[in-house]
Amino acid sequence: MQVRVGDFGLSRLLTSADACSTSGSRELICCTGPQGTPGYLDPEYHRSFRLTDKSDVYSFGVVLLELVSGMRAVDVNRDRREMALADYIVGKIQQGQLREVVDPVLVPENVMASVEAVAELAFRCVAGDKDDRPNAREVVEELGRIKGKLCEGWYQK
Repeated sequence: MQVRVGDFGLSRLLTSADACSTSGSRELICCTGPQGTPGYLDPEYHRSFRLTDKSDVYSFGVVLLELVSGMRAVDVNRDRREMALADYIVGKIQQGQLREVVDPVLVPENVMASVEAVAELAFRCVAGDKDDRPNAREVVEELGRIKGKLCEGWYQK
């Protein structure tokens, strides 16, 4: 019952290039590039066409937002500027309206402080500029601190 999330990065497509070859020789072409579900890809990739270790942090931040909100990474029923969950929730957080997007299952006051801490971490993970995001080690450490505080709260009651 321990979830592990990984491999947000690159996918490879291997294809035979005999159809493209004029010499009749067979070649194997390996194309590496970002693949995957819309809504998880680092928006900085669209500006620089480069993925970094912070690109995975962005994708993980979207997963955290899904957990906090119970919403999908992309929803075509939302306004065009808010179709991506990261854009939608970041806007709500900036307006001080986090509670409006928190999954109702998580609303009890005894866990709300932890939900807010996870949402804040996710907010940092999905920052538009990669330099404003924590690295993966910092994310793990922060999740450990949040878990520790949550457990302390349970034992005090």
